[in-house]
Amino acid sequence: MDNLNEKRAKVMLLGSFHFNKPGNDMIEETYDFDPFSEERQKEISEVVELLGRFRPTKIAVETNRGDQSYLDDTFKQYLNNQNHLPAHEGLQIGAPLAKKFDIETISAVDDKQRFVLTDEEGQQLGSDIEGIDPKGWNQFLEYNEQLNNGISNQTLKESLTYRNSPECLNFQDSFYYKIMMKVESNENYLGADWMTGWYGRNLRIFRNLQRITQSENERILVIFGTGHIPILKELINNSPEHEEVDVLDYLK
Repeated sequence: MDNLNEKRAKVMLLGSFHFNKPGNDMIEETYDFDPFSEERQKEISEVVELLGRFRPTKIAVETNRGDQSYLDDTFKQYLNNQNHLPAHEGLQIGAPLAKKFDIETISAVDDKQRFVLTDEEGQQLGSDIEGIDPKGWNQFLEYNEQLNNGISNQTLKESLTYRNSPECLNFQDSFYYKIMMKVESNENYLGADWMTGWYGRNLRIFRNLQRITQSENERILVIFGTGHIPILKELINNSPEHEEVDVLDYLK
């Protein structure tokens, strides 16, 4: 029981939208956000300044672990004033912080493993999902449109503050259980099997966070898509080696 009182590494989770709109999410990304505009750069600098109060010792971002060399090269060029940062929220926010606090490496901790569904099952899931709970599906689409409008019309600080609120995280997480889990065909557990892959990806992300946690004094800033945050919160809060720090306390 004594180990429950031991000092634990602190982890702060920042849920974000994707600055570059890669089109990998289930719902279309229709927001207007140009991270290279003068106004948005000011907003990014404001968020960097606020998060800097956390004084991170490590920064972990949504990039495949196998692409660590890409992050290393990009960050090195940035430090040498040889390039502009790409439209990647982890780099736009993380690189200035890493520079400020002399963090040598921005850690790639994602692992986009192949989901357990076959291509045919994935297509079946996509075509069946709307019919599971039409009312709930439409509510989710409407809510997502509100989020897109918020990104377009709010400052970055305002948008990130709402995306990390309990209200927003709970609503987005409920989609997986209220709709996704219930998709099935011919007694196949299509939705549950998709969720197996989704949880597996987040478990691997957490394992990678464990790998970069080298001491109880670590202060790790994690910058990921908002959909990942509820599961990562659960894993961190169940970890005897980690302690979550609420990002909302630093976005004020």
